Formats: sequence, C-alpha cells, structure tokens
Amino acid sequence: MSYLARISPRQDAQTPGVVTVMTIVDHGPRFITTTWSLTALAAFFLGLRIFSKAWRKKQIWWDDYVLIASWITLATSCSLISYGVALGWGKNNFNIPPENFEKVLFFSYAAGFASILAAMWSKVSFAITLLRISKGRIIWVPWVIIVTVILVLGANATIHWIQCWPVSRLWDGNTVGRCWPRQVVINYNIFAACYSGVADIALALIPWMIIWPSAISKKEKLGALTAMSMGIFAGITSFLKITTVTAIDSNDTTWSS
Repeated sequence: MSYLARISPRQDAQTPGVVTVMTIVDHGPRFITTTWSLTALAAFFLGLRIFSKAWRKKQIWWDDYVLIASWITLATSCSLISYGVALGWGKNNFNIPPENFEKVLFFSYAAGFASILAAMWSKVSFAITLLRISKGRIIWVPWVIIVTVILVLGANATIHWIQCWPVSRLWDGNTVGRCWPRQVVINYNIFAACYSGVADIALALIPWMIIWPSAISKKEKLGALTAMSMGIFAGITSFLKITTVTAIDSNDTTWSS
C-alpha cells in the first residue's frame, strides 16, 4: 500500500498557521504490481507450453488456442486496470477528480468483465485437454464442466453489464433507469465463485483417475499429476475470493474493491 501526502493549510483556533498533512491511501500501485506480476507469470508458463510443443513439433490444438485467448483477455483486464488506476482507481471516492470518477467506474466494470472471461476460458481450455486423454465414462465429466462453466461464468459476465438498464447507469449516477437489488448481484457472484472453485478442484482431480491406472512409471505419473493438479490452488483462490465479493455493496467501491 502506498501513501501520497496531500498538504492543505488550515487555520486552527489555538495554533494559527498550522499546516495539516492528510495521508491518502492509494491501493492502485499495489493493485497494478500484483495483477501484472501474475499475468507475466501466466505468460511465462504459456510460453513454455507453446515452446515445448514447437520444439517437439507437436501441433497446436484447440486447448492451446483457448488458453491463448484466455491470457489475451487477462492482459486486457490488466490494461484496463492500469488505465483505471491512472485515473484514480484504488483511492477513496472523495480523492478521485470528479471528471474522472465515471471513467474509473466504467474501466472497473470492463476489467471485471474481462477477468471473468479469462477465468472461464482457462477452465474450458484445461477441460478440453482432459477430453483428449479421457476414455470411457469419465469423458463425460470434462464435457459437463465445459458446459456448466460456460453457463455459470457466462451468466456472471452477462449480469455484470445487465444489472442496470440502461447500462450507462452502472457508471453514471445521473442516468435515469433501474438496477437490480445489490444483494441479488452479490449472491450470484458468491455462487459463481463457489462453482468456479469446485470446477477447478474437479479439473485437478480428474487426471488422477486417468493417469494413475496408466502403464507408465510411478515417477512419470507423479510428475504429470503434479503439473496437472496445480488447478487446486486456483480453486482455493476462488473460495478466498468470496470474502471480497461484499465490496460490491460498499459506498466506496473504487477503494474497497
């Protein structure tokens, strides 16, 4: 968390001429550092994946294309966040220049929308990967995950915009219109985060049912399963995200979110 000092002279009754220093809490720089660091880490592993396939002369398949689309969407979200922070996102409402306030809200909604799509496509990508190695009845599990993830997170992304009508009412309080009750949006976001976590954990466990019975060495099994089970951490993150969903109901969303 960074602090910027705002200095404003104030005439005090007992000590005239005292200069009061007000600290402005700004989450913006930390927000940018965190999001871009994680995006860069994702780019590193995606690059290794593509390089490995190119090195072994393996064909780029649908799961790779969907994963690339997911990363591009994630980078787009980070870019929108960066622009929003430059306008004041991360500061308290009253510390944002009035002419920037509506822009900050718009970019926050746009960044959130892009991040939902990135999460959705990353899960779909891994499920497609599992389809390639699944046999028998278990092949239906990745299909169920693909369909339900698209439905649940797709609805989440849609609600992100249609919760107010006209849409501009989301960032422009002067627009005449109607919005859904905030609690409805909060409850669906909690449900989507829960389902997202369950889907990630399911995707991390499926490889154990596929690879463990296979006729390869135990060392190779453990190596492959460890790499393919990292999604369990994404699932844990989704559950932790639930604690932050209530920021939607804050009157100071540009700071609390």
